Amino acid sequence: MKLVPDWKKAWTWLSMWFASVIVAWGLSHPFRQILLFFAVPVSGQSLVWITVGGTVLFALFTGVGAFVPHLLAEGIAWLHVSGKGPGPWLRKIRLPRRKCGRLTGETA
Repeated sequence: MKLVPDWKKAWTWLSMWFASVIVAWGLSHPFRQILLFFAVPVSGQSLVWITVGGTVLFALFTGVGAFVPHLLAEGIAWLHVSGKGPGPWLRKIRLPRRKCGRLTGETA
């Protein structure tokens, strides 16, 4: 049993989800500005390009295989925010409702 977590795996998952949240925020608020490194004002749209471009550059220099989950998460975030993902299709599916009788004070 391993008591110390594998920080490399944890960092991979955290950075993947953090990048997808940045992409989703940047696409949701393209004209809002934040201060990158508390000094450089960057719009949301520019932040998306910086995040995706940085991910692609890291993938090219260190190996594409390690960054496939990051790029997929960023793509899924883009699909979700743009409304082109599976959300509208899933909302059309209606699950059958369970029929339950009303509760009464009677015991059988």
